[in-house]
Amino acid sequence: MPTDATALALKSELTGALKQRIASGDIDVSSFAKQMQTSRSAVRRLLDEENTAITIRTLARAAEIAGLEIKLTVRQKSPAELTGLARQLVGAKSRAKAAALKKRLAAGFYGQG
Repeated sequence: MPTDATALALKSELTGALKQRIASGDIDVSSFAKQMQTSRSAVRRLLDEENTAITIRTLARAAEIAGLEIKLTVRQKSPAELTGLARQLVGAKSRAKAAALKKRLAAGFYGQG
């Protein structure tokens, strides 16, 4: 399961690129909304870096309309990253936190997260 930080980083990168396009005058919010077949307020939500409740399909469509390409890379976590998770697990103060860390550690070990 991706962390909130991972989701924010992905969204932030696309949002930054879209904002650059808008600032440069390549696109404007109104025409972008028309092309997306949505409202300007929906586009503003898309441009909100904190709002990660956007589907991959919507992100891909927005990138396509803006002339951007999204590349997603999946990789197994490095030994150092796995060690960091293991250390967090040892210091976990609650069962819920420990369970979440165990899940992340297993997913990272098997190349699923």
